[in-house]
Amino acid sequence: MTTENTQADAAVELRNILTQAVCQAFDLSETAALSLAERIADNVFTLAGGSELYIPKLDRRHRQAAILAEFNGRNVDELSRRYGISKRQIYRIVNSAIG
Repeated sequence: MTTENTQADAAVELRNILTQAVCQAFDLSETAALSLAERIADNVFTLAGGSELYIPKLDRRHRQAAILAEFNGRNVDELSRRYGISKRQIYRIVNSAIG
């Protein structure tokens, strides 16, 4: 695989990740989110093109605090998808906060 192909794959992956993030963050359809994601990706390429970026996962405390703030008893599936953890883990986090 050439460097050019690797860069193209990375660009496609970034656009896909941004599309998913915009869909989730703003509750938009994939079609609507794609337009925004492409604009964001273009700006990222301009600002950080050629750089190697490491994007760490949210630390557990931050993630748990966010889950507790967003949990309403009816959104376990949504939180599970958003934070990439199982529904069972969502319930563990909530139950540990209750006592």
